[in-house]
Amino acid sequence: MCIKNVLISCSFAGVSLTDLTFIEQGNKDYVSPGIVNFDKCRKTAESIREIQRYQQASYSIAPIAHIHSLLLNGDVVDCTDNDFYEMSINLEARKK
Repeated sequence: MCIKNVLISCSFAGVSLTDLTFIEQGNKDYVSPGIVNFDKCRKTAESIREIQRYQQASYSIAPIAHIHSLLLNGDVVDCTDNDFYEMSINLEARKK
């Protein structure tokens, strides 16, 4: 099975944006005066097409009540960096 035909569940937007940036900055618009660089156009179109494939996919993500409540109620907004650090220490076992 060709990997391009398999839609992976999720794409990191930063990777796609990095690809587009490298395509734009790493390739000339014209290969010679008056001759458009169609390879650059093709690469740009492929990258955008891939982004659109991810946008069209349906994702079944079940809400997690605790996280949903935190986001909606802003329960953690008033926390300082030290508060977050202490929460992290309490929730994650430290390796010694």
